[in-house]
Amino acid sequence: MLPVHWMSRDEQEGLLYADMNFKGWSGVRTMRWGHAHPTWTFWALPFLTDLLFERYSVSFSRTFSGIRVQDENRQTKRVAKWGDFMYEDEDMLNVGLWRDGAVKEWCKFDLEWELYKQRFEVDVDMMHDTKWYPDGVPLVFLSMHNTKTFESIDWMLSWIARCHVLQPNLDACPRGAAAPPTCLEGQLEERELRLRPEQYTAAMCCCIQPRLENWIFWHGHWFSKREDVPGILPNVSKKRTCSLP
Repeated sequence: MLPVHWMSRDEQEGLLYADMNFKGWSGVRTMRWGHAHPTWTFWALPFLTDLLFERYSVSFSRTFSGIRVQDENRQTKRVAKWGDFMYEDEDMLNVGLWRDGAVKEWCKFDLEWELYKQRFEVDVDMMHDTKWYPDGVPLVFLSMHNTKTFESIDWMLSWIARCHVLQPNLDACPRGAAAPPTCLEGQLEERELRLRPEQYTAAMCCCIQPRLENWIFWHGHWFSKREDVPGILPNVSKKRTCSLP
C-alpha cells in the first residue's frame, strides 16, 4: 500500500498541479496517485518481485512473457512491453497497483514537517482534488516527509518528544488558531524564550496543539482514535476511501 500523494496527478486541465498529470500509462486508474513510501507484508512479495522482473527484462528485450501471481490459487499470464511508466519506482508502483485493480491506499501519514507546527490553522480541504478527494485528504500526524533541514528538524523533534513525556497543561496556551511567534525557530520571540528553559517546553507544546491528543485531521475535524473517524462527514461530498493506520 502507498499513502496518498499530496497531488493527484489526475487533475482537470487548468487547475492547480494539472501540469503534473501523469501521462505515462493510458489504462484505468483505480485510486489516486500514491507516494512511493510503501508499506507491505510478505503477501506483497510476488507483486514486488514480478514488477522488478518486468522492469529488468524489458530493459534488454523490450518485451517478455511473464506470469503474475495474484494469489496462491490463481496465476495470470501476460506479455509486458516497455512503457513510459518504467522510468522510476513511484510510477511503476502506481501503475502496477492500478493494473491489478487495487483500491486500498493509506491516508496521508508522511506529512511535510511544517504541518506539525501550524497549530489549528490547517486548510479544511488540504490536498484536495476534483476526482478522488474533493473535500481534502485525511491527515495522520505519524511521520514526516521532506526533512532535509537537519537543524530545524532536530530542534522540532526534540521539543515534540519532550511534550509527549511531560504532558504539560495547555490551558495557558494563547487563544486563537494561529501558532504563537515562538513556534518559528530563530525568531526573536523564540530566542528570548530559550533563555528561560523552565518555560520553553511548555510554551513550545502550544505550537503542536492539538496533535498531542488528536493526531488525525480531516476537513476541520480532529480525532484522537482512528475508530472515531467516520467513512463520511456530515459536511463533505464524498466518502473517505483511504485507510487509517
